Amino acid sequence: MTTQSRTYNNAHFCYESSNKSCAKHDYSATVRAPLYVVLGAVIILTVFGNLLVIITIAHFKQLHTPTNYLVLSLAVTDFLLGAVIMPPSMVRSLETCWYLGKLFCKIHTSADITLCNTSILNLSLISVDRYYAVCQPLRYHSKITNYVTMTMILTCWSLSALLGFGMIFSDLNTWATAEIYTENFLCEGSCTVLQSRILPSPRTPPPVPLGKPQGVPGQPGDVVSPTCPGSAPRPFPSGTCPEHLTREASRRHPEPMPEPPQLAPLDAEEQRFYSELLPGD
Repeated sequence: MTTQSRTYNNAHFCYESSNKSCAKHDYSATVRAPLYVVLGAVIILTVFGNLLVIITIAHFKQLHTPTNYLVLSLAVTDFLLGAVIMPPSMVRSLETCWYLGKLFCKIHTSADITLCNTSILNLSLISVDRYYAVCQPLRYHSKITNYVTMTMILTCWSLSALLGFGMIFSDLNTWATAEIYTENFLCEGSCTVLQSRILPSPRTPPPVPLGKPQGVPGQPGDVVSPTCPGSAPRPFPSGTCPEHLTREASRRHPEPMPEPPQLAPLDAEEQRFYSELLPGD
């Protein structure tokens, strides 16, 4: 065979000359052709639509406002996503192999993370700009200036680039999982991003020992009674043995309810006074 992919025992691989080649899933032409057409049309619309926005804002000076600068930054981000990120991703998804090398895989992944984070931050900055324009219109022009907008855009791009390229090229995404990545994911023809979980996974808290119940006097509480004599231990809540019901009831109400005060009988003058107020029978 002279092609890049090879077949072994009905299994397809990306590279024939490598023993560490990744497995390849071959889609039929009737499936790949429509997908290429649809995804290609999406890429073309993304590129030319955002390019039209960029040219419009850059050409007309009356559109040079803080809000439109943020929109321009968002359009540049989406334009780069459609022109640089989406075509290789489309080929990798449909061919199920990466033929562009390890270095471009890192560059592509870093740019993908950078542009996606930049797009999200640009949308957040636009929402902040609209908040001040709607909720504080008198202070909008003093707070959201061209200088402030440019500072926010530069900060947005810098943080996204630092996160994307710094994490991938310093291998922070495979920190503490390098052996797992090498043994299970690393092969010729793959471009896989493995995100390691730095924080430990949450564990089930240890069971709380159930001792003698303590409650506030005069208030009901959940009381765990011991199991019935001669029976197997049962988990919370405990069983209801007849000999324990009275004890649990006394624990739920340790103090008796106070009796209402007794009223003193009326004397003769008070009886005459109330008889005059009330109509007679």
